[in-house]
Amino acid sequence: MNLRHRSSRPETQQLPAQGLNFSNVSRLVVANETRRWASSTYSVNSEDLGYWWLGNRLYGRGFPFPIDDRAKEDHDARHAVFKKILKNRNFCAPVSLEGADVLELYTRTGKLAMEIADENPACSVIGVDESQMQVELVPPNLRFEICEDDNSWTWRRPFRFIIMRQHGVFVKDLPGLIRRCSEILEDGGWIEFQLLTLSHHSQSEQQVPTGEESKVRDIHRYLSRGLAKLGLQLDIHDKLTQMLEEKSFHNLEHREFPVPLGRWPKDKELKDLGNLWLEVLHGELEALMLLPLSEGLKLDYQHIQLILKDIRNDLTRCARSQWVTKVHIVYAQKGCEGRTT
Repeated sequence: MNLRHRSSRPETQQLPAQGLNFSNVSRLVVANETRRWASSTYSVNSEDLGYWWLGNRLYGRGFPFPIDDRAKEDHDARHAVFKKILKNRNFCAPVSLEGADVLELYTRTGKLAMEIADENPACSVIGVDESQMQVELVPPNLRFEICEDDNSWTWRRPFRFIIMRQHGVFVKDLPGLIRRCSEILEDGGWIEFQLLTLSHHSQSEQQVPTGEESKVRDIHRYLSRGLAKLGLQLDIHDKLTQMLEEKSFHNLEHREFPVPLGRWPKDKELKDLGNLWLEVLHGELEALMLLPLSEGLKLDYQHIQLILKDIRNDLTRCARSQWVTKVHIVYAQKGCEGRTT
């Protein structure tokens, strides 16, 4: 069993929820959250860690999702979805982590980084994020860092493996991100993207009722529009392979895993996965949509709550439509210097 050490981290001040009138949203900086981490790797000015409230949800700088305790629970629940899909594995790339330096981008609570560090004690893991929502007790071969963005990366030792797992909504400059990842990967190192899409399609042979179809698919429709207004991309899986090839990555693999919504599949494993994904999506629906709809589409709180209510109602009776989405796993290897093929 690996002993845990305590990460240096700022204290969180408990604050009351602000008014729920999104036409006059109060953004309140949490003073104690803006202290510097006691770490030489800290790369954000304390005044730039602006924590603020939107309705009754706490947000951090840069990321379009909340960072409060409910958000931490949502993130860890989504981690369980990936674990079930990958049959308890944490990644698919054929990389040896013995003695390796590993980087997880947008680590959030650090759940994935912790498991990689625990299962590979001979490697060194860094989990990096723009906001601070990581756990305090971590394996001795793991540390968390807060960076303003990927332009502020200052690591001198190259990484053997870089992994990123999310919905993909945070990427503003995907070619730039891939270029910078290539720069900090060692020759022959691997990069892996794990992306859970939010676009659901019906597998039912019966005609899907128009109302139900529109409500479930509203998740993707509203998010894609709202995030686009904020300069963020919702779906990047279809662009990754070409962009990785353009940056001279090789041994590319794009794997797709079906993710049912609800308990409709006959297969027990898929039924359990579908039930888990339904619970996770139902629970994190507000966290996913609150900021994009309010800040991106300029919808007021009452309108957003009606949208969320309609979607939740349809999620509770989604079995007849047999909704399914996908997890995309894309990984590739950086070519060695001087490689011509």
